[in-house]
Amino acid sequence: MIFTTYPIEIAICFQIWWMRLSTLCHGLLGGLSLGHCLYLLCNFHQQDENFLIHYAYYSDIYVGLFFALCVICIVSVYDR
Repeated sequence: MIFTTYPIEIAICFQIWWMRLSTLCHGLLGGLSLGHCLYLLCNFHQQDENFLIHYAYYSDIYVGLFFALCVICIVSVYDR
């Protein structure tokens, strides 16, 4: 018995998983933004040289992840 899958069935399956993934990415983006804002507000008064060196490494990872999630979220908004 050979199973045949039509392209529309694959597209529907992909769309269902894409909506779930994009909803998760919206939540991660919001949480990441809130966490970064709270991190800066809590450390506002102790921004010495050691803090800035530590923050520089953290900032590179954060910016890359933030922009990747932004791209996914923008594409998902246009998809809805």
